Amino acid sequence: MLAPAVQRGLVDVWDDQRILPGAKWEQEIQKALASARIAVLLVSKNFLASHFIAKNELPPLLKAAQDQGVTIFWIYLGSCLYEQTEIATYQAAHDISRPLSELPKAQREAVLSKCCSKLIQMAVETAQIPEPFRPPSRPSLHVGVDPRNLPDRSIFKDVDEPWCPEMVIIPAGSYLMGSPTEDDDAYPEEKPQHRVNITRFAIGRYLVTFDEFDYFCDATKRRKPSDEGWGRGRRPVIWVCWNDARDFCLWLANTTARPYRLPTEAEWEYACRAGTETKFYYANYPNVKHANFDNARKLTTEVGHYTSNPWGIFDILGNVWEHVEDPYHDSYQGAPDDGSAWLDGADLSHRVVRGGSYSYSAKDCRSAVRCEHECGRPDRQHGFRLARSL
Repeated sequence: MLAPAVQRGLVDVWDDQRILPGAKWEQEIQKALASARIAVLLVSKNFLASHFIAKNELPPLLKAAQDQGVTIFWIYLGSCLYEQTEIATYQAAHDISRPLSELPKAQREAVLSKCCSKLIQMAVETAQIPEPFRPPSRPSLHVGVDPRNLPDRSIFKDVDEPWCPEMVIIPAGSYLMGSPTEDDDAYPEEKPQHRVNITRFAIGRYLVTFDEFDYFCDATKRRKPSDEGWGRGRRPVIWVCWNDARDFCLWLANTTARPYRLPTEAEWEYACRAGTETKFYYANYPNVKHANFDNARKLTTEVGHYTSNPWGIFDILGNVWEHVEDPYHDSYQGAPDDGSAWLDGADLSHRVVRGGSYSYSAKDCRSAVRCEHECGRPDRQHGFRLARSL
């Protein structure tokens, strides 16, 4: 039922009078939809008849909703909320002595919220969620089969054991790595943007968890890292340095006789973007529905808590920084174009971490962001994800 949600302030009425002078309409729509799961669009006959709206306003609104994963319901009101034929109804129902359009902003929004809440409740209770927004069924998990014979984006495990990770097959392809020159959010080390060709490989569906890493520690008689009191289990392992991540990969490769390793930096960004070119794989604007960042939760979340990217990879932005194979270079000038690790011309004791973390800002959780870290120094915001050659 939506009525209690309206009373708790979880339903908001938005109109373009909130847009400040000089702001871009499309960007404001993106921001307004960023916190929504469902939006109800109240339309009038004037709205539907307007060529300007159909050409200039409706397309960016629908695209923004699609980018943000927001379901839109349409309600036809017959006439505009601000037309005189409707104002009398509001005056009678709410004892308003002035036309709705002349009310102070806060009072106008309160009136609209009351008038629209029943319509919104009826829409949410009776409408069917479109197919793309229904909870997806769990994809098939292939265990103990040769992944080279599986289709792209298939999920597999080499060994039916809880310490063996689920992997996603990443298709071969090419993409533009890094950030374009005109991106104001980009750091110098994300440039120049350059095309990279990637061969088919597999990457961890999830970050390596405490459950998996603790088994490795027991098997190799090494000290287990701290969980900061947040819990172990399916939370991503933290307080692991690059050397720890490398050792886990070597142990897993020896135990399974399969070629596990850390992803190269180019592979990581390719898998993160999943065919997208936006700042985040889901949009150009941050959205806490998709990732754990900006201290929204102040600690890590269990893997799989948020929705995956388009290729079925979870938590690849936010939650914890991820160790990759490459040493750090301060730009992409001279970087290889074949997706391999860039080992030449750098200090091998300092490696790259990618993806941001639970405490970093949205700007530092973009698909192109990269950071430098010393190999032997663990950090509570650092974990890792596996890769596997095919």
